[in-house]
Amino acid sequence: MGLVTDSRALMMVRQPLDNTSATRAVFEQAPQEPRFVPPVIQHPFERVAPESQGIASSHVAAFLNKSRISQRGTTRWKIT
Repeated sequence: MGLVTDSRALMMVRQPLDNTSATRAVFEQAPQEPRFVPPVIQHPFERVAPESQGIASSHVAAFLNKSRISQRGTTRWKIT
């Protein structure tokens, strides 16, 4: 290979590893989907006690405790 070919090959290998020079995208980066805009809530759920819906508070607390333990560690919910 010639000196020019070697030089260009070295530049091609070095360019992705060089973090000091700016690079430009080969393809234009554009969003492929439209921006998500959540709809306005027309009728929100009413706040009710679990017992009024036929569920014991202890079941809800146990469910929340299990989900919190699996996510963060050993956090416990208190029933008041």
